[in-house]
Amino acid sequence: STALHSLDPQTWLVGTEAGLFVAHERGDHWAPTAVSGTAVRALLSTDAGLLAGTDAGDIWQSANGRDWTHHSRIDRAPGILSLADGKNGCLLAGSTRGVIVFDGAWHATGPVLPMAAIAMDDRWPSTWVAGAAPGGLWWTTDGDNWQQVANTPKAIRHLLPPELSQ
Repeated sequence: STALHSLDPQTWLVGTEAGLFVAHERGDHWAPTAVSGTAVRALLSTDAGLLAGTDAGDIWQSANGRDWTHHSRIDRAPGILSLADGKNGCLLAGSTRGVIVFDGAWHATGPVLPMAAIAMDDRWPSTWVAGAAPGGLWWTTDGDNWQQVANTPKAIRHLLPPELSQ
C-alpha cells in the first residue's frame, strides 16, 4: 500500500497502485471505492472529512471513507504525493511538480521538485514545510517565498509537525 488510514478499529482505508480500498477484519476482506484505476499516494483526515490524492492529479473527498466524490483536479495533472490541511479552507498538496495550494482554485508555489511530504505548523498557520525526494527540506512563512533548509538529508519522505499543547 502507499497510504493507510484507520476508519475504526476493524476498518482501514488503503491507498494502492490500483486505487483506494476499504479493508475489513485485519485485511481478510477488501472492498473497492469509487477512486480506482490510478495510484492513491496521499490520504488526509480533516475536521471536514477525508481526502485522497491520486497520480492522475485528482483530489477525492469523503465524509465516511466508503462513499467518495470528486473534489477537484489539478491542472496539468501532477501526481499527488502528500496532502495537508492548511486551515481556513486551504488545502496543501505535495506533488511531482512541487507544492500546489487550493484556496478556491489551485495554484503552484515554491520549488518545482517532487514534494513527497507537506505539513503546516498549527502554532503558526502561515508556516508550511515541504520535503522533496530528492531535494531536501523547504520552508515558507508566507506561502510564496521558500527557503531550502541547510544540512538536511537529500530526500525527505514524511513530516509530522508539532502538536498544539492543550
